[in-house]
Amino acid sequence: MSSAPTLPSGFASQSATREDIPVLAAIWRRSDEALGLRPEASDAFLDWVAQVPYVVVSRDSIVVTQGEVPVGFAIAMRDPASEGSAMHWFGVVDPDHHGRGVGGSLIGWAHDLIDERRLEEGAFEVRTMFPASDDAAHRLFEDAGYRYVRTSWDMHRSLDGDLEPGESPAGITIRTFRTGRDERTLWQVTEAAFADHFGFTHSPFESFEGEWYRTEDWNPDRALLAEHDGEVIGELAWVDATPDGYIASVGVLPAYRGRGIAQALLRRAFADIAAAGFSSVTLSVDSENTTGAVELYRTVGMEQVREAHMFQRADA
Repeated sequence: MSSAPTLPSGFASQSATREDIPVLAAIWRRSDEALGLRPEASDAFLDWVAQVPYVVVSRDSIVVTQGEVPVGFAIAMRDPASEGSAMHWFGVVDPDHHGRGVGGSLIGWAHDLIDERRLEEGAFEVRTMFPASDDAAHRLFEDAGYRYVRTSWDMHRSLDGDLEPGESPAGITIRTFRTGRDERTLWQVTEAAFADHFGFTHSPFESFEGEWYRTEDWNPDRALLAEHDGEVIGELAWVDATPDGYIASVGVLPAYRGRGIAQALLRRAFADIAAAGFSSVTLSVDSENTTGAVELYRTVGMEQVREAHMFQRADA
């Protein structure tokens, strides 16, 4: 953990642990509800973050407490092995403790951590994200030297009844991931498919392996590969984000876009997610995505349910 942050009177801090996740997720849920938002599956996300190998939880997290009760937290993520990657960090404060300086203390903690890690890792950009409707967060981060750079949407659809995946485009076969064969293939296709997206930086296989195959919720049956003439040219992977199945990744190689492959992957995933007992599906998308992703998701019945703003620190 970086140096102890300056906290308002009556508050203390400590690093997070995986045992804290239910309490932190509850804070996040109360924050969403106070903003009138559909709560995110924050417990699943936080548990995943705690397992990612380049997140050192004792260093990269803070929990602010009052009388030993957690009232806010922050977590930072950056993979030094991904050259040029940004640090993404986020903080959440319990609505009952807004206006008491906790949010400013989380920013101070994050900036101390950033300074500490820049000494070891060199310069990197710093980004954060929060709900578009959170006016207080906008003011707080603008005052701290951050500026708006991007909008992200969560898109959602219900999965009612038996869903049929339909036919794949001519010459395209969709199959599930094969353990012991497809680990590097999924990584390679994902890297190539997202290379033209905002904020992308290449990650080594070891980082991808840690983010996917070594986490406790990895399930090869939830990863799909699209093939053309025996070559994998598209991918989709989803995870448990109860009550939703969450599509964490879907991409097609640039040369094969516009042929209905991503739509076929999505329809197959919808059927699989419904068959696994989930009642709905969500995913996140850059609202300025240049590949036509937003319209694609609307075509398959998904609608925007949440908007978030990405801010970047102006000194990087």
